[in-house]
Amino acid sequence: MLPGIVMSQFFRKRFTPDEVFTPRSPSVNQEMYVKRTDLEKSLINALRGSKNIIVSGESGSGKTWLYKKVFESEEITYESINLSNASLKGSLDAAFKDKNDRLGGRSVVEVTRTGASRFTPSGVGLEKSGSERSAIGQKGPFETLLSHIRLKAGRKGAAILVYENFEQIVDNESIIKSISDTIILLDDDDLSLYKVKLCLVGVPTDIKQYLSKASRNITTIANRIVEIPEVARLSAEEATSLMRKGFEEKLKYKFDCDRNAFYQQACWKSDRIAQHVHEYSLSVAHAASENGGAINEDIISKAETEWLSQTLSADYAAIESRMNARDTKAGRRNQILYSLGQCDTENFKYTDIEKIVRTEFSKSTKDVGLNIAGNLTELSDGDRPIIRRTPKGDAYRFTSPKYRMCLRTMLKKTTDERVEKISQIDL
Repeated sequence: MLPGIVMSQFFRKRFTPDEVFTPRSPSVNQEMYVKRTDLEKSLINALRGSKNIIVSGESGSGKTWLYKKVFESEEITYESINLSNASLKGSLDAAFKDKNDRLGGRSVVEVTRTGASRFTPSGVGLEKSGSERSAIGQKGPFETLLSHIRLKAGRKGAAILVYENFEQIVDNESIIKSISDTIILLDDDDLSLYKVKLCLVGVPTDIKQYLSKASRNITTIANRIVEIPEVARLSAEEATSLMRKGFEEKLKYKFDCDRNAFYQQACWKSDRIAQHVHEYSLSVAHAASENGGAINEDIISKAETEWLSQTLSADYAAIESRMNARDTKAGRRNQILYSLGQCDTENFKYTDIEKIVRTEFSKSTKDVGLNIAGNLTELSDGDRPIIRRTPKGDAYRFTSPKYRMCLRTMLKKTTDERVEKISQIDL
């Protein structure tokens, strides 16, 4: 008989890359979840308050895993509405009805009335002497869904209705207006008895402004909503810790190159966006698995090409269409695009980019005007803008963090201060 500790190691589960790095998993990967203490505390504090909640952050930053992890740890019952479905079906009510159909929600709700004004949905709650049970008329899709969530949560359990992917309906004034209406309706005498709060999740950092504009009353919405801090990129330490755990602890891969340099480059090229750290790592892990679990420079290069092709091909094409022709003197637009990729802040002004351009291309920019402001305006226009103005209008940010990642991976600076895109990309 082998000693217990040896037996434990002998029968230890062998993980596959797809079990370790899970960029699009709808459920929280508990083994690879990066704890974000401050954000989790902010969300918990918001849940304890009386207001509805906004969780915002760039696509792939970990918003969904954050709220699901907190809701599960706090034993909060929730259901979610994907606002893409509301956009597809033409209305928020249609999305509610679809959700109710999937959940088996009922349109006729039985209530217990106690006294002159109180009742408990579907009989959940205390019944006092003299109470009267009766069936009420057909409920609208929103109230039917609230009733289902309350029944699922029980009499005292905390309950949340999540609106996911707010960015999908920012151009749909009708649906935004409907969302604003549901926020206000939750204070209605009847609907407030369900004690269900809303949690709005999406990319825009100005969700409250969209809602206030739709309701035409900023105070009405502002008094009913609280925003937690933006769910931003992982820190370099957090991203590196995630990758170390995956490659070294879970997969037991070995490095035939400088592992610290690899982690540093992975953080840079994935922009430390949680989802893309997983995607980049998964590509490397798959390539390494075909090499006996060994990671070297060739494996990394092969994996990056595959990652760029599969994950960033559309972004590559959008950036390529904005580049100068190869024979353009100096290639100023290309220099600006390269410098955008080097910028490491969420929001940036034209002066920030000009500083990077003049530092990276000091010889070709000496004593010449650069028209950075005009170029940034052009890059924020068109059908597929790479950057967009912030709500205040005094700065820019990427329309998607994938553009920054793509710029960092596809563009190379030459010795004569030109910028070229990498070749042999399978688009």
